[in-house]
Amino acid sequence: MKYKTNATALYLSLSPGEEIITCLSDLARREGLEAAWVVGIGVAKDLELGFYRGQSQDYLTRRFAGDYEILSLTGNLSLKDKVPMVHLHGSFSGEDFGVIGGHFMAGTISAAGEFWVYPGSEPLHRAFAPSLNLHVWDLES
Repeated sequence: MKYKTNATALYLSLSPGEEIITCLSDLARREGLEAAWVVGIGVAKDLELGFYRGQSQDYLTRRFAGDYEILSLTGNLSLKDKVPMVHLHGSFSGEDFGVIGGHFMAGTISAAGEFWVYPGSEPLHRAFAPSLNLHVWDLES
């Protein structure tokens, strides 16, 4: 993981073999990020995507082997129990040029990963919402 910062953003470059969520979490800890917007592109493998089912309040998950172009990976960093939490959604394209997408749960860079991280001006915390069975932004804390 390599990165550099400027006055408004962090630029993150990931190499083959690096796990995306792990690297973003590590970056948040190193830089003391308590809120940020994340955008990324690249090529990843061994994807795990989810679809939140509102009726049953759980995720249907699916794994995708092989390489996929990251068409768009967007989301945020916030704090859950005072620890950085990465929340991403993405769309990906395989060799057949078909597009898959969903809640990004896991994936490893297989060629390159380029991410822009835009820090927020104040901490953003998550709290458990029993009605959803999810941790969501707590804008009152």
